[in-house]
Amino acid sequence: MRSLLALPAIVLSIVGVGACGGAGKSAGSPSQAAAGAAATSAPDAARGYFKGDGDDDEVAGSGDGDDYLTRAYGHSAIAADGRAVTALVERYYAAAVAGDGATACSLVDSSIVRSPENLIKALPAEYAPASGSAVFRGKSCAQVAAVLFELDRQRLVALVPTLQVTSVRVEGVHGLALLGFKAAPERRIAVEREGGTWKIGALLDSLIP
Repeated sequence: MRSLLALPAIVLSIVGVGACGGAGKSAGSPSQAAAGAAATSAPDAARGYFKGDGDDDEVAGSGDGDDYLTRAYGHSAIAADGRAVTALVERYYAAAVAGDGATACSLVDSSIVRSPENLIKALPAEYAPASGSAVFRGKSCAQVAAVLFELDRQRLVALVPTLQVTSVRVEGVHGLALLGFKAAPERRIAVEREGGTWKIGALLDSLIP
């Protein structure tokens, strides 16, 4: 887990290699994990989009089965929820590419935005501060999100133009949006129903495990 005690050094090291939000299976950098998975994932011939993360667990009983469990999470969203989540994700990533932390956080579940503890928990593991670090102490969701979007900017700019929400799975008030890209493996991001509105449930997406 990386420490964010020295943000300038991290910006230079992470942005230079195109950091990814979320943890991959391999021990290398997030971008290395994504690149390795992209090399082995099979593209969906109908759309030219990569499907899966290349670790051979698309069906129950093969590998560790985590891709299957992601795709089988809850149930498929009804059409109205699917459209709402798709529009939400598109708005969130437009704000992320623009580096607009304030707009992005207006789309994030309030339990994350209002709680410093939950805000830290919503950070991708590789961007979480070291235990006892004060790097994000007193920082708002908008400030934290802006830092993350800057760190992840190279990946966001490269991939978001081809982003498609390929599936929305729902379990009660919780959900997962699966994200497809032209040149990278599928990823996922949590969503939460707050009242009658769907909200983003994580500050950045992650690779399907």
